[in-house]
Amino acid sequence: VEIYMVVGEKKARSLSYLFRFRKLNATPPMEVARGTLTVVCVTRDAAGKMTSCTIPKVIADKIKVAPAELLAEA
Repeated sequence: VEIYMVVGEKKARSLSYLFRFRKLNATPPMEVARGTLTVVCVTRDAAGKMTSCTIPKVIADKIKVAPAELLAEA
């Protein structure tokens, strides 16, 4: 199985990833699934309540949205 993952969207508080799964032992290799996953940066208070927050700059600066041609493939 091959998993292809790209960052499809980057916002101040969240990231969306695009996935494509391919079965490599098929002839020819074939796509078997696609999916998306959105994650949100949060903080938790003492009671465990989560609140969205801005992705820290030191992390956000290292994450880039994939170029349009790669997004078209995902």
